[in-house]
Amino acid sequence: MEKEEGGDYPELGESQENPETLYHRGELEKALQEGLGELPETSRTVFVLREIEGLSYDEIAEVLNIKKGTVKSRLFHARQKLKERLSEYVSVTEEKP
Repeated sequence: MEKEEGGDYPELGESQENPETLYHRGELEKALQEGLGELPETSRTVFVLREIEGLSYDEIAEVLNIKKGTVKSRLFHARQKLKERLSEYVSVTEEKP
């Protein structure tokens, strides 16, 4: 066993996160995947392009050949559905502009 950079030996079985946290993260990931699967394909596509791929509204509109307002609408509805679906797993605070 080698010393960590700070000079101490690591504790056996030490983890950055405890098993309960890891379990809850897994449950949240599963619920998110299920929630994404429940979205209409059009909303899911916009959500993935924005939140996962990081595209701008303009880029999404161009890629999907739809209006920017349609992108915003689909993204709003996707976020609302996922917020409802995941509400038991996370507390959501409303952001104020």
